[in-house]
Amino acid sequence: MFYTNDTAEYAYDGGGRRVRKIQGAMTTVYAYDAFGNLAAEYATTLDQNLTAGTFYRTLDHLGSTRIITDQSGAVSARQDFFPFGEEILGDMSNGNRNQVTDGQPTTTYNQPKGIFQKFTGKERDDESGMDYFLARYYSASLGRFNSVDPLLDSGRASDPQSWDRYAYARNNPLRFVDPNGLDFFDKKGNLIGTDGNQNGEHFIVTNKKERKIVKKADKKGGTTSASQLTSTVKIPGKAVRTEIDNAVTASSQPSAAAGDSSGGLH
Repeated sequence: MFYTNDTAEYAYDGGGRRVRKIQGAMTTVYAYDAFGNLAAEYATTLDQNLTAGTFYRTLDHLGSTRIITDQSGAVSARQDFFPFGEEILGDMSNGNRNQVTDGQPTTTYNQPKGIFQKFTGKERDDESGMDYFLARYYSASLGRFNSVDPLLDSGRASDPQSWDRYAYARNNPLRFVDPNGLDFFDKKGNLIGTDGNQNGEHFIVTNKKERKIVKKADKKGGTTSASQLTSTVKIPGKAVRTEIDNAVTASSQPSAAAGDSSGGLH
């Protein structure tokens, strides 16, 4: 694990997103796009160990940063991770990664380039070594969150893996990701598809081909992100649907008016 053990202060917005970090003489401000995704970071000073410039990330299937290239397309840095996210050292004991130079004077593994998005694309704080997962912080060296899951609904009697309130992604980090530190997939129920968040949102998938994709993922215990589908229609939550059902039922019953047998709403 790489960390400096420095003291840092953090500020968050109303949605729980980090908007500012103060570490020593450096203040970093985080900007988000209209969809709530991190779009840019601005720092008042540049760490002496970092390199100024524009860099691009190449991600793996989990969203982890594996390769960093510069404006010319040359590889500037590489990162590999153990299953639970701990960064693998670029030395002889780990597959001779120290011999991978990509044309550079020294190995390109573990080189600081000012890009802190690491395991599954989450920000890793060099002052603590913790990953910022929005709702809580995660320790890659332990493979556990450092606080209990604040979402009580993520614990399910039918799924013993969910009983561990510190566990990451059902202890299956090569298959699942946790987008916000709360939950990673919904169990089967009345949902046709899930976006991976236990936020009470329901979707109908209208495209037949996409429905097959969702059902196939559900059978394997996985998820299908709503952002990957084009035919999703968001429907009201359970409380709203219940009220609608009650209104429909009431409308089919005779009203209290004398001699009225046509229903309550007519």
